[in-house]
Amino acid sequence: MFIDRKSLYLQSVFMCSYPFKSFLLEENAQRSREYEEQRKEAMLHFQKTLGDIEVQMEQHSSHNAKLRLENMELAEKLKKLIEQYELREEVRLRRRAGGQSSELLLTQPFSFSTSTKSSSTRSCSSS
Repeated sequence: MFIDRKSLYLQSVFMCSYPFKSFLLEENAQRSREYEEQRKEAMLHFQKTLGDIEVQMEQHSSHNAKLRLENMELAEKLKKLIEQYELREEVRLRRRAGGQSSELLLTQPFSFSTSTKSSSTRSCSSS
């Protein structure tokens, strides 16, 4: 029986490389499992973070809506306060003008100066 050297060589290479191939296949499978596990962990972390952000956005949206409502109420109160002030100022000016008799206003000379030159001269300065 004649054994070919080439076939013997190939057979020995195959026999020697089979454990190495098996080792490589197992190592690749292990790396693949580790990569898949890391990917799943990263995906879960991303989903959790995204959920946390959504919750915060809902909380902030609710808080902003309350602040917006409060601002509108305060603006309305300020508007009413300004209207009341203007009305009081108008009433005060009418009372002030109504308190002086029309005869006295007609008999006193009128002056635009801010200083009083005599007691008989009336000035246009506001007090």
